[in-house]
Amino acid sequence: MKKIDLERYRKEIREMYSDKRYSLREIAEKIGVCMGTIRKNMVLWNIKRRPTMKRKLRKLSKEELEQIYHNKTNSIGDILKQLDIGVTTLFRWLKDYKINPDRRYRYKKSNFSGDLKEKAYILGLVTGDLHTRKHCRQILTELTTTHPSMINLFCNIFQKYGTPKRYIKYNRITNRYEWKIYVLLNSSFDFMLQKELNINNEYFYDFLAGFFDCEGCLFLYNNHSYVGLSFLLYNSNKRLLQNIKKRL
Repeated sequence: MKKIDLERYRKEIREMYSDKRYSLREIAEKIGVCMGTIRKNMVLWNIKRRPTMKRKLRKLSKEELEQIYHNKTNSIGDILKQLDIGVTTLFRWLKDYKINPDRRYRYKKSNFSGDLKEKAYILGLVTGDLHTRKHCRQILTELTTTHPSMINLFCNIFQKYGTPKRYIKYNRITNRYEWKIYVLLNSSFDFMLQKELNINNEYFYDFLAGFFDCEGCLFLYNNHSYVGLSFLLYNSNKRLLQNIKKRL
């Protein structure tokens, strides 16, 4: 995450930490930055840290840990929540007991529905604003935006297939803060990586709906006492725009 200036939140952060007894994680979530940024600025502002409260953590026996870990219905996130521990503690216990960790991911993922209309719509989004690439065995797709409606759209589409995550970053070119949201999907979404799109088919309007949600707008204006309506699409791919024009 980019380094940002939190000076305007200085009083608020001091109050949340010293008076309201918020944790660094809670403060970071409220401000919209990472914990490291909060911690670094607190050092600069000479805000004294509270004494660390060490909790009594009972280490599970090997049999108890194996029973929970080898239950394939539990994701890593489910296990961490159930045991109330961090991922580092979990893998330290696995190493101590010589339990080989499997290739289970922290967040649950579901296979793509197979709906061809939904597939065409998602490809429209990818052709517009979504950036998609291979991430190990997973598919990473992300979006940068300043519009809350795009955040809601992204979550509505992908939350049934993965766990969307978002954070705020500072854009030095535009001198403003932006939302970045991403989700990790399984290999059933490989179709999002394709380069060439065939949009002259029966699912053209589903594709166009996704593309328009990213790159389009409707413009109403006064046209000599009549209501004028313009359908606008903005994109740097001239060939794609020409194909859409021809198909329409």
